[in-house]
Amino acid sequence: MIWLIGLTMALFGVFVALDAVSLLPRVAGSVCQRNAISISIQGIINTIKRVFVVSFAPVLGFIAISGDINDLILAVLGSYATGVVLVLITHNMRSFFISYFAAVCVEFDETGRLFRSFARSFHKRLAWVEQAQQFSADLHFFTFPSVPKTRRVFFLSLWIFFFYSSSVFAVNIIAELLEEWSTVVLQMTGIFNSLGTLALAFFLEPRLARSYERQADLQGVLGALLLGRFFSVALLGPVFFTTIWIFV
Repeated sequence: MIWLIGLTMALFGVFVALDAVSLLPRVAGSVCQRNAISISIQGIINTIKRVFVVSFAPVLGFIAISGDINDLILAVLGSYATGVVLVLITHNMRSFFISYFAAVCVEFDETGRLFRSFARSFHKRLAWVEQAQQFSADLHFFTFPSVPKTRRVFFLSLWIFFFYSSSVFAVNIIAELLEEWSTVVLQMTGIFNSLGTLALAFFLEPRLARSYERQADLQGVLGALLLGRFFSVALLGPVFFTTIWIFV
């Protein structure tokens, strides 16, 4: 059981880290004036991220079969703890990722070779370190957004990532509690995800697109996005599932 819980924590942690990293190509594209290419790179990272989303769901199933609700909740809370650590690590490495993705964008624009661009940009990122550090210096991660625009970005990020990160956990816990309805409940992951997807498509993405194109308060926008992710895994998710644990 311990190794199953540990595997869930690892897979969820990688998912959370990739989600945080996926925010940075768009910023890098705006910095190096390669917005269209940066969107493609973000799409690649999001595709890899989805592999880990679907990977920890079967592991949770094994935990549910071989354990009980307490084991499931322990796996969930441990996963969120891992996610918190990896979001903080991603934040501290933001200059590295921004400079790296800027180098990837430029290299791919010049050569048209995607995998080669990813491989060769580790040393070419040095040309973008100064711009990345200047951008990152103004990113106040633990400061709650004071501007209404970035405050809305924060709450949307919090809402969207909560549904993305909690949907697999929620359906497995509900299925464990409502065993006779478990077959139906386990098919509802898409419904939970859609609540975040709709907010992403109709509310958050249009706001982000305008900010990236205009380079308007990118530090504030990125800070709000990361802070929303952080509060989702550090506060909202754990409180939600701990409340379920207490009342069941």
